[in-house]
Amino acid sequence: MNLFVDGIVFRHHPIGGVARYFNEILPRMCMLDDELKLTFLSPWESSETIGLGDKASVVKIPPFSRFTYRVPPLRGMGDRLETFAARCVAGTGNNSIWHSTYNTVPNFWPGMKVVTIYDLIYEIFPHLYRGPFGDKVRFDQRRAVESADAILCISETTRRDALNFYDINEKSTFVTYLGVTDSFKNDHKRGTTSNIDNPFILFVGERKGYKNFNCLLDAFCNWKMRNEIKLIAVGKPWDYEEEAYITDNGISKRVEVISSISDDELAGLYSASEAVVHPSLYEGFGFPIVESMATGSKLVASDIPTTREIAGDIPIYFDQNDSTSLLNALNISVEKQLTVTQIKDIKEHALRYNWDNTAKETIKVYKSLGK
Repeated sequence: MNLFVDGIVFRHHPIGGVARYFNEILPRMCMLDDELKLTFLSPWESSETIGLGDKASVVKIPPFSRFTYRVPPLRGMGDRLETFAARCVAGTGNNSIWHSTYNTVPNFWPGMKVVTIYDLIYEIFPHLYRGPFGDKVRFDQRRAVESADAILCISETTRRDALNFYDINEKSTFVTYLGVTDSFKNDHKRGTTSNIDNPFILFVGERKGYKNFNCLLDAFCNWKMRNEIKLIAVGKPWDYEEEAYITDNGISKRVEVISSISDDELAGLYSASEAVVHPSLYEGFGFPIVESMATGSKLVASDIPTTREIAGDIPIYFDQNDSTSLLNALNISVEKQLTVTQIKDIKEHALRYNWDNTAKETIKVYKSLGK
């Protein structure tokens, strides 16, 4: 079974959930199935081969999009040239599978095509992604999905959303849940983050748009416990608007952002927190959900379908559109003390989501093609 994986996402988003997904499953698939012959079409500048070693062929693709990105009329041309170059490297494509990391599909491919849908945010929140860039992402994803022979969805919620938005056959869709990276499964003692001198609640990830961080920030400003418990965000440094809001509301000494953190350090933060807060309006899966559960942390989460699907009744839920509802959930989380048994149950729930299963289910989909 010949598999070609276009590694385009490692050029534009080398750090993030999609990159982690392929970093985790590609080496595992090579280990699990000796019949799988993987060719990874790598960005030219990538110095690492995502742990593949000698398990796969790695071919470098010239960075055409790097040269055209700053010229809006030519922006799409660079991506198309990269896909064309990757297509040429792949040869005839007969009896082969093309799986792109991010919606790059050759115009002519006689073999099978597989696409992974991570979420439908560009379709569900079009007002957040206006203009040529948003239009291009929507066009590329629709084209890739509707031309695919198999569509991998990272949750049942994502699968239902895809069936709602795209003209696809339900039989071509498959749910392949994501996993928890091993770092978060290890035992992390409270107090491992010695440089933090106060109890804290924790937010992890991007903060803009549908991530709904503003709801958390607003609730924290009005929280009676804010002088005793800090808010720590793991992600990019504060932007201008966030800095202004924090300063205007007098909470500069009560909020902190941490960037450039390792998985082990993040696991320590999860474990040491009073609660992990996940206020998102929508998710395809939600890594902070499963990562926090893997460390046995208390979880405060917006009441959205994906989180219900992934975490069940474990989180303390709140109305994602109501900061008062979030305040009530924060108060409950601080007062609630988990027993040893409850922590064990939470960790065991998280173990349902593991990368070995993701790799096995993906191989199963590959092998089903053409039958």
